[in-house]
Amino acid sequence: MLDRIRWFLREAWPLLGSIYLLYLALQPPPVRYVGVGGLLIVTPLLIGWAVGRLFGIGPWADADASD
Repeated sequence: MLDRIRWFLREAWPLLGSIYLLYLALQPPPVRYVGVGGLLIVTPLLIGWAVGRLFGIGPWADADASD
């Protein structure tokens, strides 16, 4: 069971972190500035992660997909 939880957290951390930053960006200032700043930095990384996981391109590509 612990292995499943670890696997889920390892696979979902980019999405969970981005959702949290989006939550912060929707709050009143000054927390909003932290959320927006974080999203500005994380969004290109999230797009790269998604492309790697979905299409097998780039450093986040699944190792099993290339075999």
